[in-house]
Amino acid sequence: MVEAPTHRTIFVAYPWTLVRPSRPEYKRALKEVEKGFQVKFQFAEVSLSSGTVLDKIRGMIASAAFGIYDFTGWNPNVTLEYGLALGMGRRAFIGFNPAVTPAKNVPSDVEGWDRFQYQDLDDLVREVESIVIDQLGVMSPADQFEEERLSVVHAVTEQPGMLLQGVAAAVGKDKELVKVLLKRSVGDAGELETKGVTSLALSRGGCPMLD
Repeated sequence: MVEAPTHRTIFVAYPWTLVRPSRPEYKRALKEVEKGFQVKFQFAEVSLSSGTVLDKIRGMIASAAFGIYDFTGWNPNVTLEYGLALGMGRRAFIGFNPAVTPAKNVPSDVEGWDRFQYQDLDDLVREVESIVIDQLGVMSPADQFEEERLSVVHAVTEQPGMLLQGVAAAVGKDKELVKVLLKRSVGDAGELETKGVTSLALSRGGCPMLD
C-alpha cells in the first residue's frame, strides 16, 4: 500500500559519482536545510525494502511532498526516477551543476523545462531552501511543537519502559521540553493512553515518570 504524501518529506535523487565536492558533503549540506526548515530528505540508498529497488523508489516518491532530481551528468537512474514522478503526478524539480553538465548539453526534449542551476553546495542549499519555502512554507511554531510531540510519542511507544532521561536522549530534546510534550500526550483521551502504553502507569493521578 502506498502511503499518503508526508507534508514535509522531500525525495532526493542525485548522481552518486558526480556530485561535488563529495557524496557525504552533498547529503550533509541538505541536512542543514532539514534543521532550518523542519523537513526530512529521503535518499533511496538509506532505506531497505522487501520488494524491488524500483518499487521502493516508487513508494518514496509517492510518500514525499515533492522531489528534487539532480540531473548533473544526466544519470539514467535519476532521469528514470524523474519520469516515475511525472507519471505518478508528483511534484518534481530539476537541478544540475553546469560546471559538470554544461547547459548546451541539455537534451532537446527537456531543454524548455524549468530547472535550477548550482555551482557549489552553498548554491544548492540556497536553491533548495527557496523551493521548500515556495512549496511548503516555513513551519509555524505550532506545527513544530506538534511534530516534536509526535516524535516523543513514537519514542515512548517504541520503548515503553524508558524513563524521562532516556526519552529526551532518544528524541534529542531537553528533558523539560520532553516533560511538557509527554503531558500533552497523556491527558484526557491522550494519545499515549489510547495506544495502550501501560508501562507509563497512566492513571487519573498522572504519569509517575514525569514526577
